[in-house]
Amino acid sequence: MNDVFFHDAVKKVVYCCPAEPEVVKKVNSWLVGVTLQISRADNCIDPRTNQWKHKVRLPLKETYNFPDSRQAAIQHFKNSKYPPYPEIKADEYLQLKAKYEQQAESNQKNS
Repeated sequence: MNDVFFHDAVKKVVYCCPAEPEVVKKVNSWLVGVTLQISRADNCIDPRTNQWKHKVRLPLKETYNFPDSRQAAIQHFKNSKYPPYPEIKADEYLQLKAKYEQQAESNQKNS
């Protein structure tokens, strides 16, 4: 499966999600969804909950009623739910992800 990658350079966040969302046909609608993988430089583990302060995964789902076509539902979902940041290539994503995760781990040590 192919993924797409987005970068918010201001907040130092990278996102990864499938290039094509999952689509399930219901009785009178389409259920469209993906799970975003999120890496951010300002993340850290909350010592009270032992969980990341900011989400590292975010499921996104939306239902589209017929008469929307399957393709129209997918396009609307991408336009409204995918991150509104510039798309980047996989190698750049992997470099930034490693950098931001290293920073997040450093934040934990400095907390």
